[in-house]
Amino acid sequence: MRYRCYAALAAGVGRLGWSGNLLTRKYGALVELGSVLTSATLAADAPISDEDHPCDRCKMCSLVCPVQMIHPKASRRVAVAGITETMAWKRPNTCCWIGCTGYQGLSDSGTWSNWSPFRLACALPGEKQELDALCIRLQKADPQMQDAGNSFKNYRQAVFDPDWFYYTVCGFCRSVCSPGRKTRLANRKRIMNSGTAALKLDGSHVAAEENACEVPTPFGLNVITSRGELSKKEPEVQTWPGQFPLDREVIKYLRRHFHSADAKGRVPKGSQEKTTAPPLPPRC
Repeated sequence: MRYRCYAALAAGVGRLGWSGNLLTRKYGALVELGSVLTSATLAADAPISDEDHPCDRCKMCSLVCPVQMIHPKASRRVAVAGITETMAWKRPNTCCWIGCTGYQGLSDSGTWSNWSPFRLACALPGEKQELDALCIRLQKADPQMQDAGNSFKNYRQAVFDPDWFYYTVCGFCRSVCSPGRKTRLANRKRIMNSGTAALKLDGSHVAAEENACEVPTPFGLNVITSRGELSKKEPEVQTWPGQFPLDREVIKYLRRHFHSADAKGRVPKGSQEKTTAPPLPPRC
């Protein structure tokens, strides 16, 4: 993906924003890149000039990343096709993997999240080696990585193979970045006022309610759900393309091990209710 961004920069498609994503003046960061190999002789477009650069350094991308992947001040430079871009210093890519694929979706404030109902059972490490090790452990415990239709059994193959499909629940650094500043401000407000996500036992992700609780799972993650969900008669599980295999396995686990009498957990920050947390699984 990174090399496609560099190629698109050189081809005059867009410029690299503070987030490191490719930005265009018409669509902001909401673009998908594809590539075609050809032996045809094609006329090259000139790169976009600094005067027409679509990024105005508002840095809202750094504000809406729940895992703080994008630094708001520190920067680095990259030179491509005679153009030097200044971008944010970023945490290792495994940090983005943990956030965007849903292992950890909660912001530091605890008041909003991406669309993942899952939370790490330990603090997100700061060092690359520790992040990599944590990500590998989570991948090994993830039912998606054990799926019979998935031939990739380790983290490195999954990250670097372009044909491997993984599910994403974030991408806020892109979705916030519209061409107009007023629209970006509205997008940021919408994200940060959206609350936190919870898992229903029918498989859907919804906004967490006041009675939401945090329940440990055998997958190295805790899940946010509601006590009402844990006491319900088993609903019909909905399935759809792109649904998380992890969701399905967690729902099976919750149905086997919990009911209204023992539906106790940590209430997400912001709620006034006091509860007793269940024992956590071994820390990462």
